[in-house]
Amino acid sequence: MLVAGIALFAFGGFGGGDAKLLAVGALWIGFDQLPLFLALTAALGGILALVIVKYRAHPVLGVYAPDWAMKLHKPGSGIPYGIAIAGAALLVLPVTPWIVATAG
Repeated sequence: MLVAGIALFAFGGFGGGDAKLLAVGALWIGFDQLPLFLALTAALGGILALVIVKYRAHPVLGVYAPDWAMKLHKPGSGIPYGIAIAGAALLVLPVTPWIVATAG
């Protein structure tokens, strides 16, 4: 997963932190649940992208917002994909051996 993340980073598809988070998330989730984790990451990433596109299309003017929120209005600023990676990891966590073994 780290190699895939680094490749995405090299081609501009991911940030460096996103690549590392994806690799750590994959280690945390385990091989058995990896397809579910990747599918949820892609789905949540798509939803996140749609939300940010909508956010960029309708800027809120005259309202104070933190710098990170205002940076999202810039078309070339990218999408914080770490949100989708972390969300997918949290959704898959309950079915991982880490949780299943301690619940029984």
